[in-house]
Amino acid sequence: MLTEKNWRRSLFAVVLIAAFIFSAAAAGAQTHAPVSPPKTATPLDIKEIRLDNGLRIFVLERHSSPTFAGFYQFDVGGAMDPKGKSGIAHLLEHMMFKGSSTIGTLDAQKEAELIARQSELWRQLNAEQDRQDDPFDRADPEKIAELNRRIHEITTEHKKLVIQNEYDEIMERAGSQGTNAGTDPDTTTYIVELPSNRLEFWFRMESDRLMNAVFRGFYSERDVVSEERRESYETSPDGLMYEAKRALLFTAHPYGGPVIGWPSDVARLTEEDARAYFTTHYSPSNCIMVLVGDVKASEVERLARLYLGSWKRQEIPHRPFTAEPEQRGERRRVVEFDAEPRISISWMTVREGGSDQYPLEILGSIFGGLWSSRLDKTVVQRERIATSVSAGNTAMRHGGYFSASASLAPGHDAAEVEKSIWREIKRVQDEGVTADELERAKVQIEAGRVSRLKSNLGL
Repeated sequence: MLTEKNWRRSLFAVVLIAAFIFSAAAAGAQTHAPVSPPKTATPLDIKEIRLDNGLRIFVLERHSSPTFAGFYQFDVGGAMDPKGKSGIAHLLEHMMFKGSSTIGTLDAQKEAELIARQSELWRQLNAEQDRQDDPFDRADPEKIAELNRRIHEITTEHKKLVIQNEYDEIMERAGSQGTNAGTDPDTTTYIVELPSNRLEFWFRMESDRLMNAVFRGFYSERDVVSEERRESYETSPDGLMYEAKRALLFTAHPYGGPVIGWPSDVARLTEEDARAYFTTHYSPSNCIMVLVGDVKASEVERLARLYLGSWKRQEIPHRPFTAEPEQRGERRRVVEFDAEPRISISWMTVREGGSDQYPLEILGSIFGGLWSSRLDKTVVQRERIATSVSAGNTAMRHGGYFSASASLAPGHDAAEVEKSIWREIKRVQDEGVTADELERAKVQIEAGRVSRLKSNLGL
């Protein structure tokens, strides 16, 4: 148990996990009519196209502006990273913007030879460095230095063949308004917005990188990801809190690990690791595509069959997950960091699609998602023991959690804020929520949804 001295010594965050499952019913939401998922007033005319290789494409024609959004998602994310190779799904996402055997290079054949030589040298270097902590078979410092010298030599030669950022520049010249990607625990997603007269161009570009990707500059990009991790997690109070919270919530399931990867794992990832992951998981049968905007479904189907029909299907391996065991007690962790103190309390909830997902979304808005929410009124406005608050539910494929967080006001400690949050939780459990709170939360969520539906990408 943490003592008062521990609380005051903490410069940063206290992460607390309750010992019970949190549900909308337990929070008192049963005093109101059930909250149903938002419904669209007018059914969307979505057309589905299926290719023989397993690729599924969904098309929504929307001719209000001469643009379209292209989106595709692979059913693989950070939670599927092999043991010892955390961060590979995220790093592969970065590599998908490095071009292909035709884009990004001055000499594809020579470049392939250099990449193969570089990968072999990195394999040897990793093997030698693994011996550094072996008391019976110490690593050879001279061999490590020589391998590093040869890697640098080949990297310098390789850079002369690379056309930097050619994929991005081609997309920008074509009128791209947003080329991006993201990796979460369950999926990896790629998106772009383009003028509608660039539809065939998009299919040509995407089929090229999906079937002919070249992971050039892999080791330089690995360093970029390592720096991203330092900035987003190791030197960021919010990142540290998020990482610590997930590790406390999920002690067995891979959701407890960071999508960006652990530092030592990322430092050892190789181009061969990325290639193996790509070959295994980036299969048309493991992918869905969505196109929304000024396009015709018949033309989308024609182009999809022309450019993606030859995309080779791979057998996706069975992916068993370790089930999270029942939590039998409260878990606490203090993370020290020179920043404004903050606290986060989380409860395990339901998986994506669970019956309580939408009520918990409403509850998050009522509890801490609105200005003048329950927590804002209590701990910020009335008690003035916190400067900001937030709350919300996160639902994922294999589980979810509800969090309530606050940044402490000067002169106040985490114990005060914790007690106040628990009082508000108890009040919701005992009294439920008011009709006015419920209506305001529903209006806020619906307004956000309507706003998203105004754009092709939002749809």
